[in-house]
Amino acid sequence: MRWLGQSRRAFDMLCERAVSRYAHGSVLAEKQTVQNWVADSLAEMQAARLMTLHAAWKMDQEGQAAARVDIAMIKYYGAAVLYNVIDRAVQVHGALGYSCDLPLESMYRAARAARIYDGPDEVHRQTVARRVLKGYVATEVPTEHIRPAGLRPSASSPTCSSRSPSTHSSIGASSSKPRAARRPASSAAAVRKTTRSACWGPTSCNPTGRPPLLRPAHTVAAGERVMLNGYVNCTQLGVRTPLTVLSP
Repeated sequence: MRWLGQSRRAFDMLCERAVSRYAHGSVLAEKQTVQNWVADSLAEMQAARLMTLHAAWKMDQEGQAAARVDIAMIKYYGAAVLYNVIDRAVQVHGALGYSCDLPLESMYRAARAARIYDGPDEVHRQTVARRVLKGYVATEVPTEHIRPAGLRPSASSPTCSSRSPSTHSSIGASSSKPRAARRPASSAAAVRKTTRSACWGPTSCNPTGRPPLLRPAHTVAAGERVMLNGYVNCTQLGVRTPLTVLSP
C-alpha cells in the first residue's frame, strides 16, 4: 500500500505538469504520448490496487499459504508499477524532475530498489510460474486442437492389423469411394515431397497418439490419408488427394 501511495503522488505531479507546461504550440496534456502515459499509469495503479486488496482478502479468508501466488504477483507487479509511474513523471518534468528541487529524484531511486530489497522480481516470478504450472499435465496433442470433421476416424476405418508393416496406419476418415475404384496415380503424381512433419492423434490404429518416426523432409505418396502439421486439412496445403506416409 505504501507503493500505491507513492505512485499516486507521482501521478498527481505528472498530471499537474502536463496541464501546466507549454511546449511546441500546446500544453503537454494535448500531446498524444503524454496522454498515453496518463492513461497507462492510471490503469496500472488501479490494477495494482485491486491485486493488493485481493491478496489481503485471500490471506484473511484462506491463510497466507493459500495466497502465496497473489502475494508474489503483487510484489513484482506493484514494484514495476511504482517504477513506471515515477519514471513517466520524471520524464514529463525534464531536468526539473531529475533535480533535487522535487521529491521525484529520491522516489525514483527508492522505486528501483523496491525490485530488490523485497525479494528480486525473478524469484517472485519463478514462484508464481512454478505453482501455476503444477496444475497442468503434458499432452501429445493440444486439448483445444480443432480437428476438421472430414478428417475424423470413422467406424469403417481400417485397423492397423490390415496394414503392411512398411506403411503407417491411416488416421483419416474412410473415403466414400471403394479402394478398387480409385484412380491410379501416375509416377509423377504418386510421390510428393514435403517438409511438413506429421502429427498423429489418438485413434483406433494409434491409441497412444504418438507421432511416427519421420524426418523433417520425408516422402508421401497418394493412396492413404494423413494429417500434416497437426490436424490441418490436406486441401489447405494444395493436396486434393489422400496421402500416404512411406516408411523412413
